[in-house]
Amino acid sequence: MIRESEVKYCISNQVPALAVELSHIKDNNDVYKAIDCLTGYTKTLIREDRMSEVNECFKTAYVLLHEGNRLIQLAVENTFIYSVSSLLEISLDVTQPIRTLFLNNFRVEYCRIINAQQS
Repeated sequence: MIRESEVKYCISNQVPALAVELSHIKDNNDVYKAIDCLTGYTKTLIREDRMSEVNECFKTAYVLLHEGNRLIQLAVENTFIYSVSSLLEISLDVTQPIRTLFLNNFRVEYCRIINAQQS
């Protein structure tokens, strides 16, 4: 199980482009800032239609979601999945392969978010 102190390392190991930005986060246990960093970068890649890099970000978030403790899972759901799905819903420029890739990785959590919003 991934703990809070391992999130920055996990992200920077899988997405090396974020290593410098993550190093600026002073608190190694600040899961939300680390996930927010991954989220912002992923959204930039989606807008640029950089499929292979987006895939790496999705894989990283997936691992954190499924191997992280409950706090990490909540951070991924509330920050990454919520924010990325919002971009996918409102942007006409996002390609269908990226939308499909997102749903293949996060369909259950996405549906839970959608259902919670409708309640």
